[in-house]
Amino acid sequence: RIRLQANVAATISPANNGANISISATPVAVASSNSPVAAGGTIQLTAQATLPGTVYSWTGPNGFSASGQQNPTINNATAANGGTYVLTTTLAGCSTQSTTVVSVGAATASLTTGSFGGTFCPGSVVAVPFTAAAQAPATQPTLPSHVAEAIPGAIFSGATRMRFLGFDIYDAALWVEPGFKAAQYGQSALILELTYLRALNGRSIAQRSISEMRRAGEFTAAQEQRWLAAMETSFSDVKATDRITGVHNPAVGARFWFNGIARAPVNEPEFSRLFFGIWLSSATSEPKLRAALLANAPT
Repeated sequence: RIRLQANVAATISPANNGANISISATPVAVASSNSPVAAGGTIQLTAQATLPGTVYSWTGPNGFSASGQQNPTINNATAANGGTYVLTTTLAGCSTQSTTVVSVGAATASLTTGSFGGTFCPGSVVAVPFTAAAQAPATQPTLPSHVAEAIPGAIFSGATRMRFLGFDIYDAALWVEPGFKAAQYGQSALILELTYLRALNGRSIAQRSISEMRRAGEFTAAQEQRWLAAMETSFSDVKATDRITGVHNPAVGARFWFNGIARAPVNEPEFSRLFFGIWLSSATSEPKLRAALLANAPT
């Protein structure tokens, strides 16, 4: 209840000048799904149960819309159904939104052979009984807890494995802020994590990074020396399972973590744009890797 009161001499009506104000509870919006889903499978969207009277509404890729449904499903999923789904919860005129990213990939098949045996002549046809089962793609990586606060509402964009000359080098995963556009990647905050699969020298990582950064844009010799020194400080020698996590802030620069431990930041926006351009620039030397990392991101 609110009552008006003058802070200077004034004539106030002797009548009760109070007013009742109702403050509605803010509805909770927490969206999730059963992603990843194999092609042909069923997408299950889930909204966390909130206050009684909450109205749920979903929108998503391929023209998807579900009004009044808390936990809608999409049958016979295809690649067109993959992407970001937006949940809106409304209660007494107040609304809140949340998003969840769904990945739809081709199913892989596993074969299980039945029992068979006997003596066979050369050239004979042998019938081998088997059963086949489809398997969904691997579960998407989890956003590292030590950088989750850097981008509230970060959206999983994609993940892939870097291979070179047949050797597995690292697994890469990308998260982006809402509103991210791949064509203007440098203008949006993002998180990239590399989980190494083999031992590499930290100085070699920094030197290769400088070489790859030149594909994304030009920079001076002075910048090269300054950035090389900064990366040699941030990038230790790595071994299998070591993780390097980087956060791009377009207004500030780059921050790095090694196995969850913060390293010295590089507070130069241009360095950060070119560094993350190693993976995200259209001029990258690994266009297939870029496409996989941006699989669920708007173009």
